[in-house]
Amino acid sequence: MEPTLHLASAILSIPGSKAVTVASRLGCRTFRISEKGDVGEHKSHRGVFIAYLRDAVAGAGGVLVRQSTSERIVVDSPVGRLELPINNLYAVSCANGNWVGLDEDEVVRNIAVDACSGRKLPVDPAARYLTWPELPDKRHAH
Repeated sequence: MEPTLHLASAILSIPGSKAVTVASRLGCRTFRISEKGDVGEHKSHRGVFIAYLRDAVAGAGGVLVRQSTSERIVVDSPVGRLELPINNLYAVSCANGNWVGLDEDEVVRNIAVDACSGRKLPVDPAARYLTWPELPDKRHAH
């Protein structure tokens, strides 16, 4: 299977609803994907999603998948105690026609950092930084 379509299939195989942010030469764009696998609000959004993935895979880019969960956590904040939803975070690095899922340490190193200064940021208490899931390879499915 072509790498872009394999990546799209892997993303859609992650259960539940999710927000998928793709960074490529086209820019940075977030796509909402429903539990059923519907991309965005309109059927044309799937094509735009694939175009962004294709550009990320062909050049140099990345993908962040924020998977919603039903779990919640209470955190102290400057405005008092807040109850926040817990999200699972997965990430992919793309370059030169290929992509690779990152492990949890790489996800933290790539997400919990200030993009301008490179300084480490505090880890989000409402996020689980997870290794890219080993999903079934659909190229061999019958």
